Amino acid sequence: MARRRILLTGVDILTGAFTLNQILAYSVSVRAVAYSISVRDFLRQQYPATRYPWLEIAIVPRSRLSIPGSFDDALRDHPEPFDTIIHVVADHSDEADCLARFVNLQTECLLNVLRSINRMNSRVHRVVITTSLSPFARWLVLDPSSYNPYHAASPRSSEVDPEYILATSQACDNIVYAATRNWMREAQARFELVYVVAPSVYGPQMRALENSSDLQEANRRIWNICSSDSSERVRSPPYGIDYYTDVRVSTICLQGVR
Repeated sequence: MARRRILLTGVDILTGAFTLNQILAYSVSVRAVAYSISVRDFLRQQYPATRYPWLEIAIVPRSRLSIPGSFDDALRDHPEPFDTIIHVVADHSDEADCLARFVNLQTECLLNVLRSINRMNSRVHRVVITTSLSPFARWLVLDPSSYNPYHAASPRSSEVDPEYILATSQACDNIVYAATRNWMREAQARFELVYVVAPSVYGPQMRALENSSDLQEANRRIWNICSSDSSERVRSPPYGIDYYTDVRVSTICLQGVR
C-alpha cells in the first residue's frame, strides 16, 4: 500500500514544529520545509534518517518567502505526488511599513503559495492553511501609529485596548481569508482549501532551551508575567489578545483535517 505524502511548511514556527512531530507518528511520508540551515540541522538530529527514513527536509530561506515561486522547488512532487499540503503562515511584519501594506503582503505571500500549488501539483486534493491573529496584533502593539486615536490605548502606554486589538486583528485576517476564497473561485483550483486560524498559539518549545532568552517572543512575554523579578513582570497578555490555543491542542485539530 502506498504511503500517504504530505508537504509541511513552517517547521521553524511553533505550530509547524508540533505538527511535524505529530505527523511522523503515523505511516506518512513528509517533506518538511525549514526556513534556515540551523533548523534543518536540528531536525536531522531530532529525527535521524535511521529512524525516520520517510522524512525529507527542504530549505526556503526566510529572506525569499515573499518572492513569487519561492516554494516551487520544495513543491516539486518527485518521486511521488503529494496528497496534502499544510502551509504554516509566516509573519512578514518586518517587511512592511504600515498596517495596510502588511495585510497586502500577508495576502500576496499566501496567494503566491496557492498559485504554485495549483500550477505544479495536480494530485493534491487538500491544502490546509494554518495561521493566527498574533502577527496583526503584534503589529498594532509595536507600531503605535496604527492605533485608533478614539480608543483608550495610549501610544506611549504599555497597556493596550484588548477589544480594539482583537477586532482589528480579526478584520485584517478576514481580508486575507476573503482574498484566498476569491482566488479559489476565480482560479477554479483543483484542491479543497481548509483555513484554520487561532487567536494566539502558545506552548512548550520542541527544542531544548538553554535559557529563557531562547523563548519565542510571545512565550517570553508569558514568562515575564510569571517572573519573580518585578522589573520584568508584565500584566497584559501577549499583544493584547486574551484568547489563545495551546499548540498541542491545535496540532490535534490539524490531524482531523488532514
